[in-house]
Amino acid sequence: MSDPSPSISNVRKSEGNTLTAMLQVHNEEDRYLEEVLTDLSTYVDHIVIVDDASTDRTAEICKSFEKVIKLVQLPESLFAEEWKLRSILWQAAASTSPDWLLAVDADELYEERAKRNIRGLINQNRYDSVSFRL
Repeated sequence: MSDPSPSISNVRKSEGNTLTAMLQVHNEEDRYLEEVLTDLSTYVDHIVIVDDASTDRTAEICKSFEKVIKLVQLPESLFAEEWKLRSILWQAAASTSPDWLLAVDADELYEERAKRNIRGLINQNRYDSVSFRL
């Protein structure tokens, strides 16, 4: 008797994986956004952003970074319904077919050791996810 469940192929790769950072932003012009995007640009392949109805230059700053491959600008804030905001961010990031996703806050910088080792973490075929202790 054959197994009725569909065949699941292994999507893990031991080399050549891409890393896409995803973040949501709101009125980040006078905060850490440029520093975070500059830093991310040194070690990720792509950046996907959902702008939660910013009224400042946040979207312009995001567009100025080459690695920002997708910017979703919401016309009205979903801050009060954060689950919807997170869902939109997830769908935007997933639509770019990333190998690995890195969820980042707009005021969050990773330490040098993490940035140096991140390729080793994603270019392996043993784990489906990696998390960092805060």
